[in-house]
Amino acid sequence: MFQSFVKRATGENSEKEAQSTATGYSDRPESPVSAEQALQVKIIALWKVVWQDLYQLHDRDGPFHAARLKEHYFAAGMSALHLIESDDNRNALRRNYPYEVLGLLGQALSQLGPKQLRLFHGLSVSSLDSVVTLLEAYESQIPAMNEIYTVLRKLEVGFRTPTKEDEQAVKEQFLPLADALAKHLLHLDARLDVLVSKLTDESWERHGDSLEHRSWLLYDKVFPYKYRGKTSFSSKKIA
Repeated sequence: MFQSFVKRATGENSEKEAQSTATGYSDRPESPVSAEQALQVKIIALWKVVWQDLYQLHDRDGPFHAARLKEHYFAAGMSALHLIESDDNRNALRRNYPYEVLGLLGQALSQLGPKQLRLFHGLSVSSLDSVVTLLEAYESQIPAMNEIYTVLRKLEVGFRTPTKEDEQAVKEQFLPLADALAKHLLHLDARLDVLVSKLTDESWERHGDSLEHRSWLLYDKVFPYKYRGKTSFSSKKIA
């Protein structure tokens, strides 16, 4: 009887271990997440929202919002005006970049401010909180970007020739919104530069030039490099 009990208990334990291995879960309690780790997770999630909604769509190979806005801006009747107002039409065609076409907003978006944001090993909770606050300030500008898209789509001209009235409507409705967003983003970029310097100094004070003084860009954390190697096919001999 004792042997049958041992066999049954051993079998149950083996079954539990097999289930644990298969599912990746175990009976051991998970180690608690520290405040620093929780803040880092929040920062990464916030950064991704800010980047994709204000600067670049999809992933690191995706189109930039500046390029998309330029498309809508031209479709709203401004494509010819860009050339007419240029001193050199051919040069204007060659230099048809979004940051030139969109004025101050193009300049602000070309800065790619959040791309420069990096975290350091061992940052304090207060410093990580400062990063969250900055990213939330960027996030608060997403509705303004959405409004700009809405206005430009509403102003798009069909397949007729754009008129002076079309151009004037874009100037009156798009430019004030674009300039307001641009000024806010440029200011946040300046605040980001100050914050990164502060984080760098904190890391140096804590770790000096030791191996603990290391950092990583949020951009690379969210969008790691994709190594596209050539696919090799091995031929198998058919018996």
